[in-house]
Amino acid sequence: MRGTAAGSNRSYRYEWALFADWCAAADLTPLPAPPVALAEFLADNPAGDRVQIRRISAINRAHLDAGLPPPGRTTALRLALDSARAQRRHRHPRQLAAAPGGLPTVG
Repeated sequence: MRGTAAGSNRSYRYEWALFADWCAAADLTPLPAPPVALAEFLADNPAGDRVQIRRISAINRAHLDAGLPPPGRTTALRLALDSARAQRRHRHPRQLAAAPGGLPTVG
């Protein structure tokens, strides 16, 4: 990571390395990354909302540090992420309602 724009922000070291490795495997350059590459990266590396937001922040920060437009701020990407998050949130009540049935009642 040393020598890249993301090197200026050590708190995002892991997230940037993951993205840069994914780009290398996909034969893409991490800087500048088109929004579609970021969306594919997120789809190929599923995680919780907070982790995905941190990944986007790391990639955006690297682009900003390099004087490039951040790919995670495009409207299409934000809408896609919001709709995926909404779908997961709709499943939570059903999952929570089913959980007590699996708990032991004695013991």
